[in-house]
Amino acid sequence: MQPGKYFKSMYVLAQLGNSVETVEVGGLSRAEREAIARHWAHVRNFLEGKPGAERRLQRYEGKRSGGHPPAEFASDPTDIELWARVEPFAYESIYVE
Repeated sequence: MQPGKYFKSMYVLAQLGNSVETVEVGGLSRAEREAIARHWAHVRNFLEGKPGAERRLQRYEGKRSGGHPPAEFASDPTDIELWARVEPFAYESIYVE
């Protein structure tokens, strides 16, 4: 195991072409876990209609989560809204048990 890496896995809301899915990513450093948690917080804020949330999501365009396998963060508001209609959002369940 590399220094600073953990076996703790998390779910990433990933952009897969023109759709969004939750993807399990493991082998994350503390910084990578924090980045994923921040992304989820921005997703939650966007879905709750908080001001500036859409702009914050756009900062993730083309960025990847790290870990294995790395996943591209979802950043398209339309795709995230479509995902949210199908998958109920539970912020507490971003960690893999």
